[in-house]
Amino acid sequence: YYASVVLTENAGWQRESEPVHFTLGTYADRLTDPAKEIRVVEVDPWTGMQTEIPSQVSAVSSWSERMDDRGQPTTSFDVTFLANVPADSSKVYLIFYGNPRAKFPQYTSDLLVSGEGYGLTVENSFYKMHFQDMSGSIDEVYVKQGINKKLEHRLETNGAVQWNPDCYGPPRPWIHVSDWDPPDGYSRVDGPLFLMTNRWGQIPHYPEINVSITYIFYANNPYLTMI
Repeated sequence: YYASVVLTENAGWQRESEPVHFTLGTYADRLTDPAKEIRVVEVDPWTGMQTEIPSQVSAVSSWSERMDDRGQPTTSFDVTFLANVPADSSKVYLIFYGNPRAKFPQYTSDLLVSGEGYGLTVENSFYKMHFQDMSGSIDEVYVKQGINKKLEHRLETNGAVQWNPDCYGPPRPWIHVSDWDPPDGYSRVDGPLFLMTNRWGQIPHYPEINVSITYIFYANNPYLTMI
């Protein structure tokens, strides 16, 4: 089986290695293991040539309750890939599934993750970043790209490069998520195309305030997404 996705570029920008997150729902009896079976194929808009590209599956969930004749067991998941779409143009991507004999794909990637707990180090061709051991906030940024400079702070608060969200309500102190030691909750998703960490909980000294922060680092991209 396959699903087709049409990506249209309407801002006049050449899109290269643009991250695309797509949620797909399938009939449960047509899919055994999304992490093994999913393959994404890029269709050349001029020649029609089809080429498999790296992808990453996450957030797999199943629903199996048949409430009435309109319901049917389903499996849903997110699939991420890096799209290349010319400016003011469109391209078709095919998401194949349904081969229970498929093996786990082995994709090469410039995204490297090392470390334990909150104190991870993430690196690609453009940068290398290190997180604080106690809070998981970004502590150092080493910029590659021929610049080869390390960016660090360490002049106030606890010295993190990225410290928000924050709160300041005198007479209580000015507190940031980089002051977590540790956060109340933590989750991590990683693979060949992206690393995502999510932290959440109360800000210290402010029990009435709950916040969360998500980092997403991509392969082949010079930026991160922070939510």
